[in-house]
Amino acid sequence: HMLANEGNHVLLERALRACKDPVDLEIEDLNGQTALNIAARNGHTEIVKLLLNYTQTLTDGSGRIKSVDVNHPDRDGWTPLRSASWGGHTEVVKILISHPGCSIDRSDKEGRTALRAAAWSGNEDIVKILIQAGANVNSIDKQGRTSLIAASYLSLIHI
Repeated sequence: HMLANEGNHVLLERALRACKDPVDLEIEDLNGQTALNIAARNGHTEIVKLLLNYTQTLTDGSGRIKSVDVNHPDRDGWTPLRSASWGGHTEVVKILISHPGCSIDRSDKEGRTALRAAAWSGNEDIVKILIQAGANVNSIDKQGRTSLIAASYLSLIHI
């Protein structure tokens, strides 16, 4: 978690390679965040890439491969994609949505999707990227707001 927070991808890669036993990348901090959640929230592109590409063979003899959960929600239901969208981390958003299994319309506990978060925070480039990737523009949060309504509250007429 510390290396993901600091953005030190070189040291994190070395640490992962040095581990002889499987590494549980789904361990959560007190906020329910994994290393991927933290890296996405902070816009650490290289850490996000490293974690998404890191796989390991399970030691149960099955030969199955384990990888990080691209949709892991924290305690508030924020996925890495929702966090990166809110934070304006365009490159991280692109990386996450290109990953197989990324759920572009997954919402947090308040029903807010990555598209809604990007619109509310005024991140026009991310709004466009998410719409082009197939995000549901008609998704409604628990307060009855769509992404367009969220953008209009902030007078973001360009969105």
